Amino acid sequence: MIGVNCKFGYSESSPVSWTAIPNVTEFEFPTQVADRVDKSVYGTSRLKRNEPGMEEVGDFAFTVIQDLSNAVQRRFRELKALRTNIWWLIEIPTNDAGTTFVGFHLQGRIGNFEPTQGKEDEQLTKFTVIFDSTSIGESPSGASQIS
Repeated sequence: MIGVNCKFGYSESSPVSWTAIPNVTEFEFPTQVADRVDKSVYGTSRLKRNEPGMEEVGDFAFTVIQDLSNAVQRRFRELKALRTNIWWLIEIPTNDAGTTFVGFHLQGRIGNFEPTQGKEDEQLTKFTVIFDSTSIGESPSGASQIS
């Protein structure tokens, strides 16, 4: 779920120029789960030991109020067909006024979009993004980067 004043954007180019994703109603942040690498030494203990290995980054998803005429939503459907990796930015406010944000940026491609229905017959679309990058970056607190 998203909080009040969170912002979402994407960019198809580098250096990035962020385009706002309008009417986001829900957001699921990607999970990061490390593999367990066995580092047990047999004969010294009956208990196994492990250390963290490579991290699996799960998909993330966001739901928008469906608008088939919206240029951003149309572009996402095109990018899914093209299997194009793009940049994503999630900004979370650091104050109650929503004037400063910490940004999380990563790359991924749209893996799926699914029309769905919300409250009171509201038409929604859920987009699922497949992570495809080497990191999830974090921007220091500051003004929004999304125009």
